[in-house]
Amino acid sequence: MTRIFTGWHMAFTMAAFFGVIIGINIALAIFANKSWTGLVVKNSYIASQNFNRDAKIARQQHAKGWRLTSVVDHGRVVVTILDQANQPITGLMVSAVLQRPTTEAEDEAHEFQEIGTGKYRSRAAIRAGVWLVDVTVRHANHGAMRFVQRVFVKEAAS
Repeated sequence: MTRIFTGWHMAFTMAAFFGVIIGINIALAIFANKSWTGLVVKNSYIASQNFNRDAKIARQQHAKGWRLTSVVDHGRVVVTILDQANQPITGLMVSAVLQRPTTEAEDEAHEFQEIGTGKYRSRAAIRAGVWLVDVTVRHANHGAMRFVQRVFVKEAAS
């Protein structure tokens, strides 16, 4: 027996088709809303007002020739700070904000302790994954400097 395709069948097919499309769009919008906002600065106008000042500070920092390298050792971030003559710098106050590149939900503030000449280690371990390490270095004679580097942690510390 052959069934006839009626207008009701077509209406049901169209409703099902567009229902699936709309449902997927709603689901994707919800997932996107719960993940990274894409917000880099809260107020772009204020950020633009500070651009010249920030650029000047960056040029002054670059002129000092300090370099920072960061590695992860046993789940802790270890930074090494060298001056223009490749000599380690001691007696610094080092802190950092560890951020995930795609979300603000897991940002962590870390303090560092000096563990050797020019080497500073975070007091707390970090979880596995990709992190942006936004390091602030304070020195009595040189003021504050900022370095941003990306690190990858393969396994969480045990």
